[in-house]
Amino acid sequence: MATLNFNIFTIIILAGIIQGLIFGFFLLSRRKHSKGNLYLAITVFSLALSNFNYIPSIIGLGKSFPILDILYIPFELLIIPAFYIFVNHYLEYKTSRKVRFSFASVFLLSLILNALDGYDLFFSNGALLSENIRDGFYSIEEYFTLAYSLLLILLVVKKIQFYERANPAYAVEKVKAKTKWLKQTLYLGLAVCFLWLAIAFYMENNTTNFNLYYILWICTSFIIYWISYTASSYYALLLERKSIRSGIILNSQKRQVEAKPKKQLDETGAIFSRFEDFVQSSFANPYLNIDDVAKGLNISSNYLSQIISQNNTKFNSYLNTLRVESAKEMLLDATFSKYTIMAIGLEAGFNSKASFYRAFKTHTGKTPVEYQNSALK
Repeated sequence: MATLNFNIFTIIILAGIIQGLIFGFFLLSRRKHSKGNLYLAITVFSLALSNFNYIPSIIGLGKSFPILDILYIPFELLIIPAFYIFVNHYLEYKTSRKVRFSFASVFLLSLILNALDGYDLFFSNGALLSENIRDGFYSIEEYFTLAYSLLLILLVVKKIQFYERANPAYAVEKVKAKTKWLKQTLYLGLAVCFLWLAIAFYMENNTTNFNLYYILWICTSFIIYWISYTASSYYALLLERKSIRSGIILNSQKRQVEAKPKKQLDETGAIFSRFEDFVQSSFANPYLNIDDVAKGLNISSNYLSQIISQNNTKFNSYLNTLRVESAKEMLLDATFSKYTIMAIGLEAGFNSKASFYRAFKTHTGKTPVEYQNSALK
């Protein structure tokens, strides 16, 4: 058996492949929670297996088992289509059967053509197709895959932009999906595609030097790590927040039914009471500020600030107190026990984990984890 060629680069590529396969199976185990997990798993499997296609050649295993060098499955044609469908699930858009069928058709056509080429090489020693025709086929397939991937990435970016325009920063009835990480992932994909294009152009006249492809394979491994951590975290967080939000809305409706009538107040007292009502119904909006509240009450921000000060209160302190109290209720409520503290903090109105922990410690002297543990003892 031929000596296998292992180096730091092949180890990184193999580690990325193993990471992708493990993460893919993990997502499949969670498929019952959402179809989005299925398409995210297909994305990661496709990234990992597209690299695996080249492992026999780069480590020299194909010399002992020639069929491994010939056997090729075009997983590259599944990566962006699967991610496209995942993004649709993430943003709550539907993917038509026609679109899914077109994605499957492109992959199957390429699979059949590669299978026929592999059959010719393995069983007929390349007698059916000349070397020029075969090289032409490989070149066309590579450029088509690149163009196809770039087009789909641009379509996904356009879809994200439409979603951002169509959805306000905050709405009580709907959790807005975070899209920054999606765009970062797609920009990484675009960068890899352009790198791939540059390598493909270079290889037109340097067909014997395949070392440049190591850069591409390592970049793919990095994307596997990125998606494994980022996509799963944000998607799981979104699903949790949707579930928590439905529970919060239900509890809010109960409180409204149980609300008691208020006493008659003077003008400033009435405005402060309206201020309290407004903030108590809107504190979960992480973008809420005093200008928004003043606009909602049809008074100036300066006048509202004066009234708040007259009642020995500061806007941000009052706002954070409500958010912390909401988080405390959820942390101790068995209904929300299955959700992460991060999701609870975001649904309480904080815009980041750091701001949540800082405000919570200021108001309670404990971190959310310490508070929950001490209360449940």
